Amino acid sequence: MKQKRVDSLQKAKHNMRELEKGYENIKAGIEFNVANRPLLVEQVSNAFIHNLNSIKELQRYVTILREAGMNPDNHLTDE
Repeated sequence: MKQKRVDSLQKAKHNMRELEKGYENIKAGIEFNVANRPLLVEQVSNAFIHNLNSIKELQRYVTILREAGMNPDNHLTDE
């Protein structure tokens, strides 16, 4: 009986170590993913900056067309 209890404790300790290793691996994977993924705020900011730059480019193009005496509506599409 005593030997079974000792064996059982050793087996439980071994199982616990294996579970902790698995947990640590999962935790490390999560930390890696979080560290390498841009924050949602950064993603939204980058999209906003991209859209703002597109609008500014369009405004410059319209200004160039108007200065050349052309109607911008004739040269612009929805895209």
